[in-house]
Amino acid sequence: MVPDGCWHWMADSQFKIDVDSDDCMALDPTNNNARTMVANLLNEVAEVVGENNTYVHIGGDEVKFDCWRASATINDTVNERYGNTSDASFSRLQAEWTANVTADAVVKANKKVVLWQPTTKGPGDPAWDGVLPDDAVYMVWLNEASAAAYANAGSDVIVTTPYYIAGMGTSGWLDVYNADVLPANVNPDMTQHILGAEICSWGESLGAGNFAQRSFQIGMAGAESFWRNHEKGSGPGSPHGVGLSDRYNRFLCHLTRYGIKIPPIMPSYCNVVNGSPA
Repeated sequence: MVPDGCWHWMADSQFKIDVDSDDCMALDPTNNNARTMVANLLNEVAEVVGENNTYVHIGGDEVKFDCWRASATINDTVNERYGNTSDASFSRLQAEWTANVTADAVVKANKKVVLWQPTTKGPGDPAWDGVLPDDAVYMVWLNEASAAAYANAGSDVIVTTPYYIAGMGTSGWLDVYNADVLPANVNPDMTQHILGAEICSWGESLGAGNFAQRSFQIGMAGAESFWRNHEKGSGPGSPHGVGLSDRYNRFLCHLTRYGIKIPPIMPSYCNVVNGSPA
């Protein structure tokens, strides 16, 4: 159900070194078997999550249109439906799939749709306008401005933009700690549409050697922001940095007790418990 031409595109375009990269492939949205399979799969997911869980995530971002464009069958369909094979037309094809396959399956299962924001334009994107149910939840990852725009338009939002930790070094914990869950420029009477935030770490730059370092050492800084407001933190040499660094080092020391290998932010990171080695 992957378009035949997509394999050749991946091999010839040098878009990715690993030509079988999963995130380059896309199902053929014109293939009825693919549409039925995905709808059935999402219906099973809705059953598994049960009555007490409200949401089902349908993905939706980073479709590689060149994968579809490499298929003569999909090209012909897009040209017939939308008049040309521009990116805008392929975006409309994706929107049709989203509306009539993935989102439709979730709504029929009495769940709310969650999806990654499809473009940087936020609400009102012509290719997506009217595609999704009003109670769809947008996971915003492209920019902070669109998070505010969705919320101000009355759509629910999960913020991820400042919490991408995959590429951060060991000092990234402070950036994550100081990030604001509530985006700037959200109207005061619309803040209820910011449902929360999520720490994101991706497999392109994570593996057995650095997963714990980034997911625990950096990600834990966001957890505190998610459940309480706090002052901005600074480095160990500032008034707001001493207590913060002590707490942070204490957490790192606890992780070492569980056998999680992570680098310290200072040599004495296990000496913060009662002033003696832990």
